[in-house]
Amino acid sequence: MAVRLQDGKPLQIRLLVWSGFAAVLSAGIHTANVALFSVWSGWGKYFYLMAIVGVVVALVFLTIRLLRPEVPQVQDESRLAKFLERLPLEKRSRLIRLEAQDHYLKVVTDAGDSLILMRIRDAAKELEDGYGTQVHRSHWIARGAVSAHKRRAGRDFLTTEDGAEIPVSRNNRGRIARLVHPIRE
Repeated sequence: MAVRLQDGKPLQIRLLVWSGFAAVLSAGIHTANVALFSVWSGWGKYFYLMAIVGVVVALVFLTIRLLRPEVPQVQDESRLAKFLERLPLEKRSRLIRLEAQDHYLKVVTDAGDSLILMRIRDAAKELEDGYGTQVHRSHWIARGAVSAHKRRAGRDFLTTEDGAEIPVSRNNRGRIARLVHPIRE
C-alpha cells in the first residue's frame, strides 16, 4: 500500500509515506513483542525498534529507487495518446507527420492517414515536447520519421517514411537535426 501511495509523488511526500509505514510497522512488531516477551515493554524499546525498522525501510526505499529509476515520459506519452485519440481506431499507430489542409489537419501514421479538424499550430504546440518539430508553416514531422534529406536549388527537402517529400522553410533549417541524427543523405 505504501508503494501505491508514494508513486508519482515528490520526494518529501514519499519520505513521509515511508516514515509513516515504518512507524506503523514498528508499532505492530512492538505490540507482538510485548505480548510474547515479558521483558519487552516501554517507549524506549519502541523507539529503538522504530530506528531499526526505519533504517531497513530506508534501505528498501533506496534499493527500489536504484533498481527502478523514474521515467518522466509518462506524461509525454499520455499527451501523444490523447492527440491520437482524435483518429479512428484503425488509424492509431506511430505518428509520422502532420500536414495542414485548409481548416483540417492530415495526420499520417504507420496505419494510414486521416483528417481531423485542428490547426497545425495547435497540434504542434500540443506535441512540442520532443515528439517532432514543425519544419514548414504547413508541415510537422515526427522525430525519427525522416528517411532522406535532399538539397535542391538552395532549398531543403525531407523525405518521410511514408514517401512524402516535405519542404523545409529557411527559418526552420536548424530544426532538421532534431528530427533524425545523423540525417541520411
